[in-house]
Amino acid sequence: MKNGFAYRLNVALDATCMTQTELSIKTGIDRDHINHIVRGRRKPRMEILEKLLVALPHIDARWLITGVKK
Repeated sequence: MKNGFAYRLNVALDATCMTQTELSIKTGIDRDHINHIVRGRRKPRMEILEKLLVALPHIDARWLITGVKK
């Protein structure tokens, strides 16, 4: 899905040159769980979303969550 959360998270990872493994290490989130989110199999709970946003500080939170740019 080109406009869903999984797509935007993939774009954010590409933009920051970060792998899923690196994101897992930075956030403490299990790599398999991150993989499920990136593939669109799961949507992140609030606590996971918070960790993702902390690990990706240069990514606009509104865009990542909703797809709406400032």
